Amino acid sequence: MTPLPINRHQPVHLFALLALALLFMPWASAQPTASLDPELAQEVRALLAGLDDHPALTASQRAVDAARADLDGLRFPVLLSGSATAQRADVSASDGVPQDTIDDASAWDTSATVTAVLRPFLLGDLGDAERQRRIALVQAERRHQETRANLEAAAMQAATGLLVAEHGVRIAEAGLLLAERAADATTLRIERGAARDVDGERAALEVDRAEESLRSATARASLAAARLADLVGPDARLGTLPDPNALPTLPSVEIPAPGVVQAELDLTLAEVGLASASRALLPTAQAAYAWNLDESAVTVSLESRTLQPTVRYETDGPFATQDTGPIDVEGVFTFGLSFEVGGDAPAARNAAAARRDAALAGLTQAQRDAALAASDRDEARRAARAELDFAERERTLAYRDADEAAAQRDAGLATELDVLRVELTALQSDLTVLNARATLLDAILADYRDLAIPLSEVLP
Repeated sequence: MTPLPINRHQPVHLFALLALALLFMPWASAQPTASLDPELAQEVRALLAGLDDHPALTASQRAVDAARADLDGLRFPVLLSGSATAQRADVSASDGVPQDTIDDASAWDTSATVTAVLRPFLLGDLGDAERQRRIALVQAERRHQETRANLEAAAMQAATGLLVAEHGVRIAEAGLLLAERAADATTLRIERGAARDVDGERAALEVDRAEESLRSATARASLAAARLADLVGPDARLGTLPDPNALPTLPSVEIPAPGVVQAELDLTLAEVGLASASRALLPTAQAAYAWNLDESAVTVSLESRTLQPTVRYETDGPFATQDTGPIDVEGVFTFGLSFEVGGDAPAARNAAAARRDAALAGLTQAQRDAALAASDRDEARRAARAELDFAERERTLAYRDADEAAAQRDAGLATELDVLRVELTALQSDLTVLNARATLLDAILADYRDLAIPLSEVLP
């Protein structure tokens, strides 16, 4: 009896090119360790494509779009604002006041202001805000990457779970057939006086148990199909289990774990906060020059917190109420300096320094946790590969037993029922191998999931 092949296709080389573009993080790549059938690779791609409309992916993508919009808004080179006011006095006058004077006093007085803040560069407080929003964008992209990696790993596990469940149904069907054959043989032996009634009852019990096993296996297969359909839709599935060795084992030492990346970003945010709090201890200088345009004024100003030039046009400017007699005022230069002694600023700086130290300690802990998790995954893969080797060797022995039982039956040394029992054991060994391969596949997929690397990025 020949073992049932799990993958009958001819292999081709699988390549994996993994690009991880992160803030302050290096590129990493994984190389293939085996081969994957091109048709099966296409099946896997079609399966994973069913996740494109998943609500979790849509939500994480919209979060990325929102973070990018926030960053683009801050980087916009010009910020325009304006205002307009109008006021009218309610006046009363004694007799003899000319009407023209009353009309002039009660006329509408209007003014308008237009301000343009120029952002040719982002420094100081604006530079801090830009770094914070850039980090927020990286975090959103990382969450999107993690969401896709988790969903793709879950889809592969659901697809392999369905294959295992369907194989379990076939074994349960074979078990029921064996139980029914055994019950028929027991009935015949009872009729010939070679067995007791209790043997018949026990055989009937085994039939009932086999029927329940078949019902349960069928239900599990239906649940597995529903679980897969919930992820990727009703029509996507795999025809056969992928060879686990065809998926490259990602080099954990080169790819930062999500926890380490998050800790790096937290540290960067803490350093930005510390720089901002330290800057708050320094005096703030403002310089401005206003040009007199008779009935309006244009002011250009600069302040040390952001170094962003501001241009302001006022129809009722700073010269409107000035009476300088015969002197024409063409412009006014203003310089100001403000500072704060005591108050919340020193305490805020100390708090920011403490948060930076906490983030640094958190990074150290995240690196330790990542190293331990990588060791756990390595051990899980080693154990899964060993179990697969044991299962394949056991299956070889089971099929040798089946071949010998068939030969003994042909020689009249074994009954058909004996052959069925041995063949059922061989079928169960197929399921054991299938489960072992699925376990190894899960152990390899754990790297993709825990390191937030979508499987679709390494498929040919």
